[in-house]
Amino acid sequence: MPSLEYFIVSEGVSVDQNTNNVSVFAILEEISGSLPLRGSRLVATSSWNMSPDEQDRDFQVALRITLPSGKVMPESNDLKVNFTTTRRRHRVFQHVSGLAVEKPGDLVFEVLLDGEPKATHTITIHAHDPDD
Repeated sequence: MPSLEYFIVSEGVSVDQNTNNVSVFAILEEISGSLPLRGSRLVATSSWNMSPDEQDRDFQVALRITLPSGKVMPESNDLKVNFTTTRRRHRVFQHVSGLAVEKPGDLVFEVLLDGEPKATHTITIHAHDPDD
């Protein structure tokens, strides 16, 4: 099974067309604001390493999001990743938009490979009093 090299949640990501380098913008660790927070746009970026015997196989990469309320969002970002090339590393970008957070606490992102959790990224949500 491919091994996870890294998993990060940020506001944006870009891949340089000339060098194929990845730039991750505004890694999210904490968010303060008036609740509810609505319409957040995020991207979960993961990089997977594979061995030669894993070529020409399909793997399912999913993103599970758990809100501070404990509600688990549907895993609607499932992607089939086919490791058919000779590249050893594969990147997956999972874009999330329209996320609504109603209360403070931990917003937890999990990346899953074939249904198995492989890593988490937690963003702490702080309520900001609009009168401050």
